[in-house]
Amino acid sequence: VRSRALLAVGVLGLVLGAVVWRWARALYGYWGAVIALILFALSPNILAYTRLATPDIARAALLIAALFAWSRALHRQTLGALVVAGVVFGLALSTVFAALLLIPVFIFMAVGVSGHRGPLRIDRAGPLTRAVGALGRAPLGWLWSALAVLIVIGLLGGAVLAVAGVAILFLR
Repeated sequence: VRSRALLAVGVLGLVLGAVVWRWARALYGYWGAVIALILFALSPNILAYTRLATPDIARAALLIAALFAWSRALHRQTLGALVVAGVVFGLALSTVFAALLLIPVFIFMAVGVSGHRGPLRIDRAGPLTRAVGALGRAPLGWLWSALAVLIVIGLLGGAVLAVAGVAILFLR
């Protein structure tokens, strides 16, 4: 049992490294990603916790993945990216309820992006596109569109959390 737990922690450590690589590459290019991955791989916390069968690496991986997915959803503004961000947020919530502290961070990120680039849009989302677009034309539309998108990700995350909770109850 312990070896399977260590394997799971090792895989989640690799997932965290992949997210660090992908996000750093998107922000700073190839060499920035190389430097970020080297710093990640040589971090004493990563070296210590990937050898232990504790939930710390899972929490770190899913919290960072939720931030990365939200950042991509804000910049891509597509329904698919928003759904992925909501699912990853729900998975982060299922590992630790302190992930609720991501909500204020999501708000600041959404307000920052929408204040800089204008009201958020969700491309190819049908009624959701029209609703967010109508909010974008209101006074302070960039703020209202950002909050509407945040509500959608919160609902998606809550649904994933509920499914995870039901699955845990039935697996006992």
